[in-house]
Amino acid sequence: AVVSTQSGHYGRAIIVSTVLLFRKAMKITHTTLRWQGSLTLVLVATIYSFAILPYNIHGLVEPFLEKDPVKWSMFQLVYYRCACTMLSVNVMSNFFIYSMTVRSFRNFLREKTRLMLELVSGK
Repeated sequence: AVVSTQSGHYGRAIIVSTVLLFRKAMKITHTTLRWQGSLTLVLVATIYSFAILPYNIHGLVEPFLEKDPVKWSMFQLVYYRCACTMLSVNVMSNFFIYSMTVRSFRNFLREKTRLMLELVSGK
């Protein structure tokens, strides 16, 4: 339960600190940052918040669960597995978020794909 609760606090701290750094960067440059950066930040923070939520809920109810996972009900097992899977989905979603919102990342992927195709095809 301690780890789950702490990870929730870390998640909120990450989101808040990112927003604060984003605002500070806008003040330093005296310009508005591109909308792609804003969209990337909002999407990553939102998906992270939703992905960590089931795991944090499990962490809150864990003290009331049977200590031996073998004795858990089917719902408890499936819920725990889904909560852990959601953490992985969060990590995988970052690739797609960056692919959709960051032009330089798309260019990097395009170039690496082209180089790999040349290597495989022997041209």
